[in-house]
Amino acid sequence: MTYLEAANRAVRDDTTPAIDARAKAVIILGGGDTGADCLGTLHRQGAANVVQIEILDEPPLTRPSGEPWPTMARLLKTTSATRRAANASSRPRRSNSTARGASRRSSCATT
Repeated sequence: MTYLEAANRAVRDDTTPAIDARAKAVIILGGGDTGADCLGTLHRQGAANVVQIEILDEPPLTRPSGEPWPTMARLLKTTSATRRAANASSRPRRSNSTARGASRRSSCATT
């Protein structure tokens, strides 16, 4: 979150970000909205390589029969940041671990 907050402040204040991902290899730990925000920001800054790792298995493309409306179905969704990443490279690499009980918060780390 430190990276994303600093990057957003730099855009707001029209300054150079404290942490700049330009030409760096970056790992995003986690997914969801925060992970997508990190991905979009990293590509805007010109990161050389981005890998996103999530702890959950990849969800299905269609609603499972055990999750009828009005329950919130866990579905695979593609964000605009993911689509831009796919256009920037042949295909974004996504890794899923089956670890349970780990935090679902996203974080970005530059190397």
